[in-house]
Amino acid sequence: LKLQPGQYKPNDVRRTRKQLGVSQAILARWMGVSAKTVQSWEQGGRPVPGPARRLFDELNVNASYWKNVLRKTVNEQLSRA
Repeated sequence: LKLQPGQYKPNDVRRTRKQLGVSQAILARWMGVSAKTVQSWEQGGRPVPGPARRLFDELNVNASYWKNVLRKTVNEQLSRA
């Protein structure tokens, strides 16, 4: 069984975020981390920890689904403001 999450280098994190069509701030807020954390992952300042790597695995398996989820979430939040 392959149970370890994938490895995510800075370019992998950036590619995933761009594939989802969101900013660092939006991705960070949705993941429950700071925008500085996502920025650091993308710049190679700190490694992506296991739970976040697992989430990136899921985001990459079905990016179009998650892109729609994120878009819907952002739109709902904006309509409440």
